[in-house]
Amino acid sequence: MGKPAIFQDIQQVAAEERRRLMTDEEEPIEVQVLRAEAAQEAQRIILEAVQQADAYAEKARTEGSRSGYEQGYAEGLSAAHRHLEEERARYRAEVEGLIALIEQERRRIWQEAEMQIIAFVLEIAQKVVKDEAQINRDVAVSTVRNALRRVVDSTSVRIRVNAQDLDHLRQSRESLLSLVDGVERLEIIEDRRVSPGGCVVETGAGTIDARVETQLEEIGRTVLQTLREAA
Repeated sequence: MGKPAIFQDIQQVAAEERRRLMTDEEEPIEVQVLRAEAAQEAQRIILEAVQQADAYAEKARTEGSRSGYEQGYAEGLSAAHRHLEEERARYRAEVEGLIALIEQERRRIWQEAEMQIIAFVLEIAQKVVKDEAQINRDVAVSTVRNALRRVVDSTSVRIRVNAQDLDHLRQSRESLLSLVDGVERLEIIEDRRVSPGGCVVETGAGTIDARVETQLEEIGRTVLQTLREAA
């Protein structure tokens, strides 16, 4: 409501100023007051305009900064995601490579050591069997029984055994003979090449080597083949 009055005052000052200049009259006090008020009002308007222009500029700068920040944040987040995926891929490749290297090294170590390991295991097994055969004569009887079950189409059988097992096996001759059909002659003899607990069975169709050492070697070959197939 105040601004139109001011504008009217300014128009009045201008009209009075034109009239005074044309008549060379001295400026009245009222006009001088109106001139001063008009000058103050003009300064106020200019100041408000400047302040408003500054406010608009600051707003534009702030909005631009916020927009730039949001864009920069989005770009940084995207770059971080890409870097994370690259790190994951690199880590996955390193782990897969390490697993492959471990597997390769495991195979190499096993191939180098498998024969020694098997030999060691068989050596222990042979010692256990021999120790058992020394105190338990039934070990030899069990070995002969298993060997005779493999005899077919033979009328004559010769069994070679260690001297320590000879008497005990001869005492079991009848029970052993019952295991093979058609055998008319069963001979049990001593052979120092056969260790306690083992035997060698000779027939017209061939020889069955059931010595402890031979059986352990066969077990070793079977174990080795199984392990190699598993690897």
